Amino acid sequence: MALTGNSPENGRLDSWKAIAAYLGRDVSTVIRWEKEKGLPVHRLPGGKRQAVFALTSEIDAWLVGSPAEPAEPAAPAEPARPAEPAGPAEPSVAPALAGNPPIDAPAAASAPGARRSDRSALTAALLIVSLVGVVAWLSLSDAAPVEDAAASSGPAFSRQDIPVASPYSLAAGDLNGDGHLDLAVTAYRTNLLYSFLGRGDGGFQLASETGTGIKPDGVTLGDFNGDGVLDAATANRDSDSVSVLYGTGDGRFRPRADHPVGKGPRGVMAGDLDADGILDLAVANAEADSLMVRYGPHSFERRPASYAVGGGPYQVRVADLNGDGLTDLIVGNTNEAPPQAAAAIPSHTLSILLGTPDGAFAPHARYLLGRGSSGIVVADFNSDARVDLAVTSFEDHVIYVLAGKGDGTFASPARVATGAAPLDLAASDFDGDGRLDLVVANAHDKSVSLLLGWGDGTFAPRLDFAVNSYPKSLVVGHFNNDDRPDVVVTNFLDNSISVLLNTTPWTADRP
Repeated sequence: MALTGNSPENGRLDSWKAIAAYLGRDVSTVIRWEKEKGLPVHRLPGGKRQAVFALTSEIDAWLVGSPAEPAEPAAPAEPARPAEPAGPAEPSVAPALAGNPPIDAPAAASAPGARRSDRSALTAALLIVSLVGVVAWLSLSDAAPVEDAAASSGPAFSRQDIPVASPYSLAAGDLNGDGHLDLAVTAYRTNLLYSFLGRGDGGFQLASETGTGIKPDGVTLGDFNGDGVLDAATANRDSDSVSVLYGTGDGRFRPRADHPVGKGPRGVMAGDLDADGILDLAVANAEADSLMVRYGPHSFERRPASYAVGGGPYQVRVADLNGDGLTDLIVGNTNEAPPQAAAAIPSHTLSILLGTPDGAFAPHARYLLGRGSSGIVVADFNSDARVDLAVTSFEDHVIYVLAGKGDGTFASPARVATGAAPLDLAASDFDGDGRLDLVVANAHDKSVSLLLGWGDGTFAPRLDFAVNSYPKSLVVGHFNNDDRPDVVVTNFLDNSISVLLNTTPWTADRP
């Protein structure tokens, strides 16, 4: 069964949820508006569960004449958070950081949901109506049949689940050179790296299980030895190492070579960090509050370097943030700095390190975004040809979007609401309108959120799509060769990965 986000048809909105989605507000706010401000909502007979509907034309007219609302309405009370998973501990919560952020770290901007300041309320509502709607839940069958995408005008995915023991993080690439994307998946409890070969139709077949260090978390792919075949590296949380596994060219990996790093590594990323044309590794050491760089060639034994970052670094990304042709590093921190280190290492939740010509890195800025920053994506969200960032906040249930200034610094971060405990995210154009969107794994909601981008760095309210328990990591790619980006997510507590094939009607295909 396909999962679909519905948009209003014939100018009629047939539930409180649909009305709230049209206005870009939560249901409780819309009900209050109906009682206190005369929002035009019609009620049908039916007792306590009385049905309601609204006409978009009446709402549009009301919007033009309604009084201005505060930029950030009071949020409803947060439901009790589900218990942490019985398996490995996820990012723990340090107390909210006191005081103001440093000069380089601007305070967070107001939450989304208010009418956009650069457009009239009527224009905002009309834009939202074309994209946002009610989300229908998906069957949890192993193979969900794809419905005709033309029957819906909203975003939609068809889902299938693949059983995998304790899947944690994953990366996508062509491991066997057949032109189809494959998957490398870490198995946290069994100390393995799985490889799944893509068939090109959205399906996958297990190709190998290769041993790693103890409790592998993050994984990255790259050609480390220059043989034209993708290799893998995993960050092993309980053996304080990275395992490098060289690809054989048929989708399998050779036995690992381990390299020591700092204590409790969680994230690892490959990149040419010293501009010598050879891939290096950057490793986030969560229990050492440090980032270690192990330089290639593929032995990774050449002059490793370590840099202090914020508390509990979780994920690291590489990009040229200031346009100087050198690779820079972005580190998301989960605020897990131990008390004895707090005075020396501020627990700011995003660390920026700019590359230098000799292959070293200089601490540049730290941004206070919230609690438990983890996933990071680098992209140009506002179409100004500068690098922007989107960062998940595990404890605040939001994404922070930071517009890049082109010099390695960023404007004040804006908050975008997600599901509970967002851990990872990725960017792509999911509906074919030429604007980047975001997809987010919500660990405590059993869901993936889709946030459609406006092209100016802001996003429509989220649409949630069901997956299994504790979605931890996700990747985006064209897994069934139809030019629409698809999503694969690991479900740690349900021992599965979910493949969400994009069935959204492409903008160019719509009437």
